[in-house]
Amino acid sequence: MIEKYSQALFYRGMSPGKSIPELRHFSSESMNFGEVTSYVEQVLKRKDFVFDPVTPAGRRLGNEGFLELRSQVLKGLSDEGILDLRSKVQSVKLNQDQERRLDKVVMRSLFQQLKMTLYESSKVEIWTYLTARVLPDVAILRFPLGERDDNQLKSRLSGSDRNVFRRLHHRAVLVSGDFSLIESLKEDNLVAIFERPRLTQDPEFVVNLLGVISRCILAELPITAREDAVRDFAKRVLRACASSRVEYFDNEDSIEILEGLAEKTVVLFRQA
Repeated sequence: MIEKYSQALFYRGMSPGKSIPELRHFSSESMNFGEVTSYVEQVLKRKDFVFDPVTPAGRRLGNEGFLELRSQVLKGLSDEGILDLRSKVQSVKLNQDQERRLDKVVMRSLFQQLKMTLYESSKVEIWTYLTARVLPDVAILRFPLGERDDNQLKSRLSGSDRNVFRRLHHRAVLVSGDFSLIESLKEDNLVAIFERPRLTQDPEFVVNLLGVISRCILAELPITAREDAVRDFAKRVLRACASSRVEYFDNEDSIEILEGLAEKTVVLFRQA
């Protein structure tokens, strides 16, 4: 069975347009997470297609690095109580809290283990490779096949900007591994911030933005108002970036402007 899937995945799995059909075939097999690890090891040992991105230190990640990444992700998910390695992949269904915790585990592991240059991380192939060959079970655990339309699956399971692993790695790099900056935000808020190129061109601006959200919005408003308030604030910041390019101001000036925008949001939601 592993042999059958391995053969089907070779080369075709590296094509963004083909990754979903191959993962659909994979998800139909009765494999547990431990068996998938054996499959991954067999596939990587074949070395018919080797994708080993360059790290900032100039070394190649290699198959050992990918296997170490996989091991850390599965251990983290097991420690969080999200999965048992003996569980069948398709039998595990996540609630929203488990999805959030899965994202946190994967984000930390990618940041710690997947050290790449910016050029390497911009390549579609690395994310398709991770999804189809290294962490296929984790990908479909997070975005189950058959529960979303094909367009959404293509964006999450191919190598696009919204790939399940690419977006988490992007967030981790922008906050330089300081996950406390984003752990209190809802997924919709994270999407509204991290998937807006104008807001994420400069990591320093992202950190300032998140700091203002924490100090001036989350700390000032009740839980029930926070998600909508952060959404409103993000829209205000986008308009400010479009009109005055505030994202390019120096730290002191940009923080002052961001705090002023946050104050307007807080006033609005206190009056609601």
